[in-house]
Amino acid sequence: MMLIDWEKEKLGNVTDIKGGGTPSSKIKEYWDGNIDWYTPTEVNNNGYLNHSIRKISEKGLKNSSANLLPKDTILMSSRAGIGKMAILRTPAATNQGFQSLIPKKYINSYFLYSMQNIISKSANRLASGSTFTEISGKETSKILIKLPLNIKEQAKIGRLFKKIDNLITVNQQKLEKLKLLKRALLQQLFPQNDEINPKIRFANFNNDWKQQKLGTLAKWKLGTGIKKNDLNYSNGKYVIHYADLYKMPEVIGIQDITHHSLSDEGTLVKRESILFPKSDVTPQGLARTSSLIANEVYAGSDVLIGEIKNSMTNYGPFLSFEINRNSNDILSFITGSTIRHINSKSLSKLDINITNYTEQNEIASLLIKLNYLITFKYQNKINKYDALKKALLQNMFI
Repeated sequence: MMLIDWEKEKLGNVTDIKGGGTPSSKIKEYWDGNIDWYTPTEVNNNGYLNHSIRKISEKGLKNSSANLLPKDTILMSSRAGIGKMAILRTPAATNQGFQSLIPKKYINSYFLYSMQNIISKSANRLASGSTFTEISGKETSKILIKLPLNIKEQAKIGRLFKKIDNLITVNQQKLEKLKLLKRALLQQLFPQNDEINPKIRFANFNNDWKQQKLGTLAKWKLGTGIKKNDLNYSNGKYVIHYADLYKMPEVIGIQDITHHSLSDEGTLVKRESILFPKSDVTPQGLARTSSLIANEVYAGSDVLIGEIKNSMTNYGPFLSFEINRNSNDILSFITGSTIRHINSKSLSKLDINITNYTEQNEIASLLIKLNYLITFKYQNKINKYDALKKALLQNMFI
């Protein structure tokens, strides 16, 4: 899209900028009225706002510095997360944590809202303060934006971004539902606390589960060589660097491995092994594992490899889900202050709930399918829409 007849304008020239306020909490009649009253915690680049958590009365509005803002006002947080935005669907007020933008008649509100990323960066640059940074109405008015003078063109662009935002929102909602389902299944498909058996089981399974130490199920190896400088994204064998494990799923397929290496070093990882990073700056980075279901993959140094001793009775992906759902159990084994470490001797002491191989496989297969839907059907879609939006913003507004 060519930027014909686009001009740079200050926000103060294209919007009326209003602050907010808080009625006295000591006077009951100022509260629980019918006027929506927003705080910054309710605004997170979340499109349109419909209802606030708290409401104020007409008296509360009149006896405070709060302003009644019209529909289509863009709320912009001015402190503690400067630049987060949302649009009012109905008239409302805010506390003092906002510089709200009331668009002039020739400005489309969603078009302006679509520039959140650009406005936010400028707002953070202009913010000041010692205890916490904040941007004033005066400084907000100085923010420069680029826009077409034709409101019809603004509206068309606004509709395009609204469509992309709606697609992101719909897929995000589906993604969150799947994540909730997965969390529920992890609680129901495995025994909890001192239970012998889980609450939900697949048909035809009625044997009692047993508890074993991880050291009886896995034998340990160390990854070797392959430093960060040896990595690339296209040439040579597939490799896993210890830092890759911080963000990998519970079960690693070949599609999850991004690194290659031409180095002769590295330890060949046996299929279904469970992998742990040996070091990190945070305990949480070490309190996790992944099981590999790909062949001809090598591990570099600082990767702990747990090879399954008997792959006919124990299934690596199942063990990974079982360990990750109780990841806090690993925290007590972590040593170090600046750099944290974990070792195989400690991990061998982990208690693992075990059932027969067939049931392990059924449970892991269901959770792997859920992971696939979460990552490839929804998260990847969201990432693509986000990338499209970012590219459009760069081409249109910068």
